[in-house]
Amino acid sequence: MKQLGFTNTTVLFSCVGGLPNVIATSNQSVNVSPSKNIYIRSNNLLQPNSQEAIVTKCKTSNILGIVPINVSFGNYINFYNTQTFGVDIGNETIDLIDIYLSDSNNSDVIVGLLLNWTISIQIEEIYINPEISTEHILKSNISLNNDQSIKELESVKQNTISDLETYKGKLLNEIGDIHTKKSLKEKLKGQQIPDKIE
Repeated sequence: MKQLGFTNTTVLFSCVGGLPNVIATSNQSVNVSPSKNIYIRSNNLLQPNSQEAIVTKCKTSNILGIVPINVSFGNYINFYNTQTFGVDIGNETIDLIDIYLSDSNNSDVIVGLLLNWTISIQIEEIYINPEISTEHILKSNISLNNDQSIKELESVKQNTISDLETYKGKLLNEIGDIHTKKSLKEKLKGQQIPDKIE
């Protein structure tokens, strides 16, 4: 009944001989979008440990929050978060925040509408001690997807360390040679070197 614009759900329709017996007129606009919720979604805030099965079978969720539609058609929705809720995101860096509002079919509800809306988001960075943090990064979906890059970087690191050790050894040898020559000069200083050795 609410979809058809009726607030009084006791209205009955009937007909006699194919003609309407009871004529009723709705007192509100017909609600052609009977969604119960608006979903706040983001395609770039990654939630590797969150799944959803609203539109299709289980897939990684991009839902940041759900706003219930509890007003009549044509009214403004004012939703204030009275209970703290949030999602864990796996982004290593955030350069851009891309947010859109969707219905239950994941269709953008703002496309083509001159509709103003505002949202307030709080992002908290959680500090984890280095051991756990390293383990978390290495086991994250992002790192697993870039496993080859990680191996290449590890190889570059090891090669760089080996090169530095080699150069360190060469420098120490050169410094040793300089000290030896300097000591020899000091010993020979003041001594007369014969022109001819018999």
